Amino acid sequence: MRERGFLILTTLLALSAVLAWGQETPGALLSKGVELYKAGEYQRSLDALQKALLSANQLSREEKIEAHKYSGFDQVALDFTVQAKESFRQALILAPTLTLDPAYVSPKIIAVFEEVKTALRPPPPPPGAKPPSRMGFALRSLIVPSWGQFAAHRKVAGFIFAGGTILALANAGRTQNAFQNARDNYNKAGPGSNFDSLYTKYEKATSNRNTGAYFLGTVWLANVVDAFFSKPPEPRHAGAAPSPSLGLGFSPSGASFVLRRDL
Repeated sequence: MRERGFLILTTLLALSAVLAWGQETPGALLSKGVELYKAGEYQRSLDALQKALLSANQLSREEKIEAHKYSGFDQVALDFTVQAKESFRQALILAPTLTLDPAYVSPKIIAVFEEVKTALRPPPPPPGAKPPSRMGFALRSLIVPSWGQFAAHRKVAGFIFAGGTILALANAGRTQNAFQNARDNYNKAGPGSNFDSLYTKYEKATSNRNTGAYFLGTVWLANVVDAFFSKPPEPRHAGAAPSPSLGLGFSPSGASFVLRRDL
């Protein structure tokens, strides 16, 4: 009985090893599919490529692009146009700048591929509408702080400068009001008043008012300079990474501004 059980177990293990040895890896299926396409075996090529894509997590990005691309080639050759468009779409999502060489790819395939690529492009701006320039962003922020940042789709910088300007305006208004009160108290002082104390308060209020005005001007100017460094928003293909841009931001170490890159 034991010998029979041992024989069955050995047979099952051997059969599993044979089956595992006979299975092709996704990479091997991809290579096989490409070779079959070049040999004109379009259906067999498509079957191999689709099997490879079933284990797409074992393929590199470049291998996935090749699998989708050659699947599209096979599907166009087999007149599966709808499926071919989806295959090309998947390839273009992974590689938006992908192109086909007319020296090696038929015009029929290129026509379907270009149709999909055109559909993935963002629509052109309406006639006469131009994206704002850097000077346009700066002028917007000169008129209304943070307007240029929001126009450039830089919301974080926009909120920072909007909040900073509000605080600077509130401080400037407070110091201006204190200056006017100190000046009026000094000018209206009569006999018996402590002129030295009133004048000292007037000088301090004047200094605070000037500091508040300088701070407001600094925040306003920094907001304009930061807006000037903004880049006009560029349309991106699906899957493309955002481009970095230069700008100014508040330094966490103190009340100062530093150059930084926005992502």
